[in-house]
Amino acid sequence: MEQSTLETTTFTPVKACGCTRYLSGDQVQFGPGLAGSISAQKDVNIEKTAAIVAKADQNLRVADSIITTVVAGNDVASTNSIVRVMVARNNVVADHCALGIVASKQVTLGEGNRILLDTPRAIAFGSALGATFALVTWYLSKRRNMGKRYNRINS
Repeated sequence: MEQSTLETTTFTPVKACGCTRYLSGDQVQFGPGLAGSISAQKDVNIEKTAAIVAKADQNLRVADSIITTVVAGNDVASTNSIVRVMVARNNVVADHCALGIVASKQVTLGEGNRILLDTPRAIAFGSALGATFALVTWYLSKRRNMGKRYNRINS
């Protein structure tokens, strides 16, 4: 009977700062600097950075940064940051942040946070927008049909 040997692989985190278009690795630590896209198969740690997209398959931590979109497979922790869209599978913990849209199972906000839309507000906004769009479409189709009927009668 053959014995299987487990290979243990250790990954060294990718540490970078400066300006980059795309940065990826198993674990990524970036900052200070500018980045287009930051992604990792495990954890991402971002400090004092302006970035467009940050994605982590596990946990993502943002501190003193401005990021357009943050997506995490597990948890997101953010302090003193501005994030437009934040998506996490489990938890979002934010302290002194300005957040646009947050989608997560649980959101924990500390002091000094500003949030535009959390999950319940986003659902309510989408429902209201959908209902308004349906009413406007119905009204415009009725109005168009009324015009056709009026032209047919007067001809």
